[in-house]
Parts: sequence; structure tokens; C-alpha cells
Amino acid sequence: MLRYTGLHKGLVRRYEGPFKVLKRVGKVAYKLELPAKLKLHPVFHVSMLKPYHGDQEDPNRGKSERAPMGVKVSYDREVENIEADRVVRQRYHQPRHEYLVRWKGLPDSEASWEPAEALWQFQEEITQFHEGDATRASLEQEVIRPNQTGPVLGEIESPSLELGKYGNVHSGKPSFMKWTLNDVVNVVRSYRIPCVFAVGLVFFMYVEYTIPMVPHSSPPLDWGFLLTRSFHRALASRPLLNTVLAALNTVFVLVQTVYIVWAWLIEGRPRATISALFMFTCRGILGCSTQLLLPQEFLGSGVDFPVGNVSFFLFFSGHVAGAVIASLDMRRMQRRVMAWLFDILNVLQSLRLSATRGHYTIDLAVGLGAGILFDFLAGKYEHSEPPLPLVP
Repeated sequence: MLRYTGLHKGLVRRYEGPFKVLKRVGKVAYKLELPAKLKLHPVFHVSMLKPYHGDQEDPNRGKSERAPMGVKVSYDREVENIEADRVVRQRYHQPRHEYLVRWKGLPDSEASWEPAEALWQFQEEITQFHEGDATRASLEQEVIRPNQTGPVLGEIESPSLELGKYGNVHSGKPSFMKWTLNDVVNVVRSYRIPCVFAVGLVFFMYVEYTIPMVPHSSPPLDWGFLLTRSFHRALASRPLLNTVLAALNTVFVLVQTVYIVWAWLIEGRPRATISALFMFTCRGILGCSTQLLLPQEFLGSGVDFPVGNVSFFLFFSGHVAGAVIASLDMRRMQRRVMAWLFDILNVLQSLRLSATRGHYTIDLAVGLGAGILFDFLAGKYEHSEPPLPLVP
């Protein structure tokens, strides 16, 4: 059972639950399996928890009929049947799971799509729907549409139908050879970002086969070096300025490290640490595999980090990746101001690394992607661990 704090005692139940214990985190915290409607971090201190003891005579005794925290909708109608479900995806919004509900005592034309989290009163009907005929088709689609009501029950004619952008029903997925102009237009409207990437693929394939090769006698062509040329000249003519910025950069790296380790050892959240370990291990493997030549105009500093064989680290920037990992963890914990500060410092760090020729532009870009990738993989690793029983 999970205890709520920070709210008036007369407004909410003292405890919410019960929830399944997934694992023990450190010595004084547990990770719970929370429903999606509770927008909370799943790790809680033991002071926020208590064991759940069910009523052996009446398991339903003590269960509240009030809506769970975060859910403001309740219905005074009864569900006759749930006909279908779908996942609605809107630009800049989280995917939303909806059910097509036929209401008792109302005609079929009054059937409506309702969000899953609002149907908390009808969990039994939802369970029956999912346990029903396995051949029932689920109307799951990728849509970008305004907040309009979807089709009513009378419009659903076949399980192979698919919802269009504005809720209209059109024919199911045709093969590529049978596409009409209307199908192409619908794909472009509904999948704009992938279409932009497809255009980018064609453009860069054209560039790849038409751009002249860089001569062997010339230095590498790097747009980041060209854009920071004046900054590079300033640092080359002022070694003290370069040393000061290098020292500040090293402090920023140490702050990243302290935050990532703090999240694990003090707050009991190992994801950022796991992500950093994944990232630096992969970076080390790449560094051992191939070492690249340093750029000709490299400006080193004795207070920079790391000091030593810098060419070992030219595959991607661990500085950038570490800052991304810390920033993503801050966002998960709703520390948005800290996250934005880290992002700004990461941009300034990237400008300095480019100006000192410590990293190529591709190293910085791959560092950004590596931080996101390894944070995602660490999250997958966390969720793959088997649940642990609650220790009495």
C-alpha cells in the first residue's frame, strides 16, 4: 500500500493500492508496479509503504469506489458491452488507449470511444473484452487528428477497417502495388516525420554520389571546425583562456559524475549509472578497435579531462553522452530546471570541444545519440529484471 503526502487528508485516501512489488532498491526503498494513470516515479522509501493484508471473508471489503488519483472522470451509466479498442497517437501527445463502449439502455448510435483510464469503474468488462474471441480485431492506428469523436458503433462494418486522420473509416491496408493517389496522400498526412526522413534519404544519397572526395593531402572537412574558426583563433592566441575553459569543462564532467552516482547510491535509482557504464564500455571498445589521428589544429590543456591519448576517444564524445544521460534522469524526476541548465552547459561544452578541435562534429552528434540510446537500453534492462517479493 502506498501512502500519499502533500495533500489534504480529507481529499484523498491515506493509502492507495495494493501494488505489486517488483524489486528491492538498496536497503530502504522498493520499486512498485504502478498503473499508467499514476504519473509517479515507481521507487518509494519504506516510510511511504505498508504491507497489504486482504480481507479473507470479503476480498472486496475496504476497496474504495472513488476514482483513483489522477482520474477525474466517472460515469453514472452502465456498460452493456465493449466492442473494440484502439491506440490513438497525436502529434506532441502521449499515445492514448481507448475503448468503443456500448452503453446499456442507449441505441447503437450513442456508442462512444472512451479513454482507458476513465473506465476505472468497468475493469471487469474490460477484462472480459480482452479475454473474449481471439479473432476480434483491435482498431489500433497511428493517427494525427484534432480532438474529435471517432466513429460510432454503426459505422464499424469489418474488423479490417482502419480509421483515417479525422476519424473517417476507409479501406484497410492495401499493398504497395495497389496504392492509389488518395492512399499516398493519406500516408503523407499521417506519417509526416517518416516522410521527411525519406526525402532526406533520397537527398543525401544524391549528395553521396555527386560530392567530390576530399584529397588525401587536405585536412578533413568538418563544418563544426569551419563555424568555430574565429573561436579557435581566440583560444590559440590566449592559452590562459583555453586553460580556464578546460578547467570549467572538467568541473562540469565531475558534476555529471557526482549526480549519476548520487542517483544510484543515495536515491536508489541505478538507471543513470547503468546507462553510463554501458556507454563508457562501448566507447572503450571502439577506442581499442581503431584510433584516429588528432586534428592538425588540436589545442590541448593540462587541466582538461581526459589527459593522455586523446585520439583514443575520438569515436564519440563521452562528455556529451554523460550530460545527456544526467539530463534525461533529471527530466524523469521532474527536475526540469536542472535538466535545462545541463542542456545549455552541454551546448557550450560542445562549442568548446569543436573550437579546440578536441572532437569532430560527428563525435559530438554521436555522443548525443549514444546518451539517448544507452539510457533507453538501461531502462529496458531495469524492466527485464524479475520481480522480488516484499521482505517482511
